[in-house]
Amino acid sequence: MADNSSLAPRPATLLKAVIAAFVAAAAIFVLFVLPAEYGIDPTGAGKALGLTRLAAVEGTQPAPAAPTPEQSGQPATPAAQTVYAHPHDGPPKKDVIHVQLKPGEEVEYKAQIAAGEPFFYSWSIPAGKLYYDFHGEPTEGNYPKDYFLSYGEGEAGSGQGSFVAPFTGHHGWYWLNITEEPVTIELTLEGYYDSHSEVYRGQNY
Repeated sequence: MADNSSLAPRPATLLKAVIAAFVAAAAIFVLFVLPAEYGIDPTGAGKALGLTRLAAVEGTQPAPAAPTPEQSGQPATPAAQTVYAHPHDGPPKKDVIHVQLKPGEEVEYKAQIAAGEPFFYSWSIPAGKLYYDFHGEPTEGNYPKDYFLSYGEGEAGSGQGSFVAPFTGHHGWYWLNITEEPVTIELTLEGYYDSHSEVYRGQNY
């Protein structure tokens, strides 16, 4: 019977084969996989072979397209059609009004303003507080009977701000003198309003 022990691989030879395979696999990973997949090219071979361009192409994905107005449910109205400016033939108006109130007396003072037109306002009394309600009532359009929109209410000795009319109508203040002394309200208006006037006065208590 023939002796086949000489044909079996020796341990040293097997170890060398394993090391050689590991070195070859590592070389393939460094020279080809890293440049092509991750854009990492420590040896420069990937650039020479054009492999780094593959990583750049794979890493660049097109941004998702923005939804169309129909897809998003929004009306397809160009922004250019939205009106942000209101040309006028003249400069804005400015008026300073003084409104006197006895204790317990109430008054409404309002300006007639077209929808979309702005004005600036400030009002104050020398001392104490008034009850106020800043609101508006439409004079045009299809609104329920006695409809009004309140912009703010409370008790204060002064108020100031800017305003843009949400509809064409009377916009202004209801004041009630809750002090025990007569007061004079100084009201300043500036903007594109048509007119202003006292529309109501009464004694609350």
